[in-house]
Amino acid sequence: MTFTNLTTLNPPTQIMAEKIIMMEVQPTSIIRDRELLVNIHCFCLMPNHYHLLLSTENKSSLTTFMRKVGTGYTLYFNEKYNRSGCLFQGRYKSIFIESNKYLIQLSKYIHLNPTKDCIVDNLMNYKYSSYLEYIGKKNLPSLIDKTIISKQFRSHNDYQCFVVNDEPINVKGNYRLD
Repeated sequence: MTFTNLTTLNPPTQIMAEKIIMMEVQPTSIIRDRELLVNIHCFCLMPNHYHLLLSTENKSSLTTFMRKVGTGYTLYFNEKYNRSGCLFQGRYKSIFIESNKYLIQLSKYIHLNPTKDCIVDNLMNYKYSSYLEYIGKKNLPSLIDKTIISKQFRSHNDYQCFVVNDEPINVKGNYRLD
């Protein structure tokens, strides 16, 4: 399994986030009818970029997923706002994650993005992220697989303290990525 962090620049995120919130999502029917390309472990939609923490079985699945997201959203946005052309600047960037420590730190970085960019003072007030799911609050229709990160913490509260209070990682034990 390959873990990847993705960042892209300049999407109209507010509208993207609103579309995701309004979607009627039934993950089991999506998986049953179609091949699952990636698992989404963390996300954060920002005004001018977004972050995704994904795992995939192969590089072609990642490429296919990003193409479908980029093309699908661009078509939706252009039709809705009677425009044409590209929405995203450049190609997405991906980083291969090789260590568990980096995986955990990256989930923290992704979830802290709205406070680092001064969009909100309190992460509890930011609904365009998977953070609320990780601390046990229902937010968006759940599209994320929290298992690999959540299993490493004793509780939702431990994860919240790790992210918000910068407390040392309080994990259950050693957890291997493979």
